[in-house]
Amino acid sequence: MLRVYSFFILNLVLIIFCYNIYAIRNMFKLNNNEKIEYLEDKGLKIIQAWDSYL
Repeated sequence: MLRVYSFFILNLVLIIFCYNIYAIRNMFKLNNNEKIEYLEDKGLKIIQAWDSYL
């Protein structure tokens, strides 16, 4: 059972990590103010996803 949980957590971390790389890549196309708003938005979405997962 523990192996299943660790597998799901590992996958979730991997997905969030890839999502962050994608977000950072997109960020360089925006100006500074948009960058901050974009990152805050992404951070909120990740936190909400994490909360709904738990």
